[in-house]
Order: sequence, then structure tokens, then C-alpha cells
Amino acid sequence: MRMRLKIGEHLEIVAKDEEQVVRLNDAEGRLLIEYDTQTARLKLYVPKGNLEICAPQGEVGIHAHGLLRLQSDTSIAIEAPVVRLSGEAGEVHMRTLDVLAFRVRSRVQNAYHEIEGLMQTRAKRLRTWIKESLYLRGEHLNLRAEEDLKLDGKQVHLG
Repeated sequence: MRMRLKIGEHLEIVAKDEEQVVRLNDAEGRLLIEYDTQTARLKLYVPKGNLEICAPQGEVGIHAHGLLRLQSDTSIAIEAPVVRLSGEAGEVHMRTLDVLAFRVRSRVQNAYHEIEGLMQTRAKRLRTWIKESLYLRGEHLNLRAEEDLKLDGKQVHLG
């Protein structure tokens, strides 16, 4: 059994057997809003143009009990004077990740990096301050200086 109730020129309620859907179409018949009562899913469509949610004098909040997903066929941009991400845990999965910044500062309790291939740092100068001890271990360690190599300590043990 199929029932279609048109209210005005663009609003219709469609009931077909188990399916009960409310749809709002534009003047050209293109779907704009669809609500499925069985799945409790509301969909907004913009058949042509852009969708903007504006709160010129307030905030916009989006909340989901489950997963909140942002998807795009091209890219996602977040633009603001300050961007904050917070949570109990987080992950970033990318094939390539480029970080471009004037300054990067990390403050963590412990940091662990596992690199399967090469880890390389290019810098004009490199400075590392170790409060207690530095431990380097490898099958081969090479220290090379174009000019001077300086080892300074109360005791230097070689061999």
C-alpha cells in the first residue's frame, strides 16, 4: 500500500508499506529535506549551491551520541583564529601529513616514536638538553664534524 499526502506545493508525506517518510521539495521538485520515521534519520540536501549554518551573534553546536563524521569528496578546511581539539584520546591516520608552522611546541609526559625507515632532521642548528642522562644505542654510531668535535665531561670512557 502506498499513500502520498501533499501539503501545499512542496511538502509531501509518503507512506509505502513499512516506509514512512516526510519530504520537502523545492519549486523544481528537487528533494531538500527527508525524514524517515522508521530509521529516525533526517537528511538535508542542497541540490545546487552551498549549505551554510550561520550564527552571527551566537555559537553553533553539533552533538551526537555516537560517531560524528565529516566527509568530503575533495577536502575539509577548518579556519579560525584559534583551533582547539580536546578529548581523552586521539588518532590521525594519513598517507602523508605535512605540518607547516612558524613554531611547534610539544609538552608531554613521555614521547615514543617508532620509525620503520629513516628519521632525518635538517636544521641550521640543533640543541638538545638532557636533565639526567642520554643513552644512544645502535649497531653502528657515527659522529662526524667538518671542523671540531668536542667531548667534555668529568670522565670520558672510550672502548
